[in-house]
Amino acid sequence: MTEVAGIDPSVPPSGTGCLECDASGGWWLHLRRCAQCGHIGCCDTSPSQHASAHAAATAAPMDTPPTAIGPPREALSSSWR
Repeated sequence: MTEVAGIDPSVPPSGTGCLECDASGGWWLHLRRCAQCGHIGCCDTSPSQHASAHAAATAAPMDTPPTAIGPPREALSSSWR
């Protein structure tokens, strides 16, 4: 498999739900995983859009979650929203 800069498939996810929503009592529709650090955040359809905030703050690529926690999306696309 070819390595892609900034992507670490060995890093574990940060949890089973959006970290920020879990901490604040919020909710989400779908989840996105940071392909660099494993941060799990809620998608742009969710009220708080934590995955986008994380991607903007870190410039890290967001990965597609398994279908068990969200619908399939174009993996690692720069236009994943």
